[in-house]
Amino acid sequence: MGDNSTTAPDAAPSPACWADQASAPPGTDSLIALAALDPVVIGGLSGGEMVDALIAVDRAQSLLAARRMQLLAALAVPFSAGDPMRLAARLARKHTLSDSDEQVAQHVPLAAASLAGSAVAAALGIPTVTAGIQVATAQDFTGRLAPTLAALESGRIDAAKARIVHEHTATLTGLAAGTVQQLVLPTAHEATRSEFRDQVATAVIIADPKSAQERHEAAAEQRSLALSTAPDAMANLRAYLPADAGIKIAQICDLIATQTTALPGDRRGIATRRVDALADLADRLLTHGHLDLRAWLGHPLPDPTGHPEDHPASASSAGIPAEGTHSQPSAAPGQTGTRQGRRPHLTVTIAATTLAGADDLPALLAGFGPIPAGLARAIAASAATITALATDPATGAAVAAGELQYRPRQDLRDRTTALRPTCTFPSCRQPAWRCDLDHRDRYDQEQPDRGGPTSLENLHPLCRRHHLTKHHTDWRVHPEPDQLTLHWTSPTGHHHTSRPRPATVPDPWLTTAALAGVPAEITVDVRTGSATRVQVLERPAHARPVPEVDHSIDISDLEQGLVDLLLIDAINHPGDAAVEESLPAPDTPTDATGPEDPADDRPPF
Repeated sequence: MGDNSTTAPDAAPSPACWADQASAPPGTDSLIALAALDPVVIGGLSGGEMVDALIAVDRAQSLLAARRMQLLAALAVPFSAGDPMRLAARLARKHTLSDSDEQVAQHVPLAAASLAGSAVAAALGIPTVTAGIQVATAQDFTGRLAPTLAALESGRIDAAKARIVHEHTATLTGLAAGTVQQLVLPTAHEATRSEFRDQVATAVIIADPKSAQERHEAAAEQRSLALSTAPDAMANLRAYLPADAGIKIAQICDLIATQTTALPGDRRGIATRRVDALADLADRLLTHGHLDLRAWLGHPLPDPTGHPEDHPASASSAGIPAEGTHSQPSAAPGQTGTRQGRRPHLTVTIAATTLAGADDLPALLAGFGPIPAGLARAIAASAATITALATDPATGAAVAAGELQYRPRQDLRDRTTALRPTCTFPSCRQPAWRCDLDHRDRYDQEQPDRGGPTSLENLHPLCRRHHLTKHHTDWRVHPEPDQLTLHWTSPTGHHHTSRPRPATVPDPWLTTAALAGVPAEITVDVRTGSATRVQVLERPAHARPVPEVDHSIDISDLEQGLVDLLLIDAINHPGDAAVEESLPAPDTPTDATGPEDPADDRPPF
């Protein structure tokens, strides 16, 4: 009897199944389910189901990326892409002037990889050099980076995180690369890409701190600045420089650029204003031989490409006062030339033991990430303030900020941004100095005693975009009892956790590194070493010699001694009083700590 039925395509999972597909390891079932999706089916999904399906797509892509690497590596096995013996003999004669059996055997893997690269290039239509790089990368993942490949295959990390591991471990030995993977992979699925990048960079320094410092010093010797031409009378300016120098340049350009916020008629984007600021700094120096920014702080920044009335002759394109003028145009509302109450500065978080020279654990440079101990100590040598941070030994996250402040009236603002150095929205990396300090529980302007308090427990940094998102959409945030771990709930019902970024190396990492054979000089007494961080802010005006420190001194005594040094230094350099006077008044009960925008609601949002 004839069968009139036809083979129907596999149906997409029911709505209840997409959450399962999003949480399960990728495999045959998820690939079949995703292949059955089409625009009609997608159009019938709810917002929550679409998010779950999107998660399933990303996890499936991780599986396929792992399979691709496995195929590339397998193709490079001798005789898989052709007979490599004659090419190996030719390579042996070229490199060693000998075609002995021993020399030929040593060149067989290289010849096989070359054949694999040619086969891949021809099949995929890509350059042979590109194909060769892909084959070599795949061999690395199936060899010393096998744990990372396994995490990729299971969907616990994506291809971008796998590339981060590969890039950061490229110069490490197999032992050190293994240590890095032991440290970062167990929690990789919980971290955003930026958080994971910092974790890997930290682990690389832990795995071999001496080599990390040597690599930094060697790279710094290659610093350069190059100008190249571009079409339409434009140019590319490329700088390769140490992290602290790059942050300084970015800070001052960004500070000048953001002074145009909310000015009428300014059509430039923030990136354009940064370029104008950098060009104007150079123009002032070339024209007058010196540059004084003290009179500039708070200046509005007219657009140099707009109409003449947009930028009067008394001001330069970036808003820096022209030489010989004394007028002080008023700043735009909310513009003060400071970031969270301070002039632009470098912020480095470094263990007290590392600062004292007892170990070489990595430090954190705000706006950049982990840096070697030597660079951190060099930055800390000219510190203007310090803040003691108590950390959770198990995670390295800061759980409390001390009150050892050089400028007490900045206490609340400094402690809040020390505990949460970036926007607290999941996956956002905007630095705290560019954020608003939001009251998690709304502050009541009319009856302050009935609203959320302006306190360390109720404040957290949110960038302007996510500040508005929190107050004008159905996103909700709920803190854990520690007030630092935040649980966000999206309008689609998905839950996301924002955890505090580590301020120090977690104790389990030190134990793992020690068991893996990491050099003993990074081992510290966890009862005194990793439980305390000293956060220091660089003073650009002048430097001070690093004091000799007795390594047997108690951590609390060390902190107090550093504070005493800062106070003595302030007495010896009274010229810095102008900086103190330029700071804003103590925090007022409002969320509006960032530049105001006329379109924004009156705080609290």
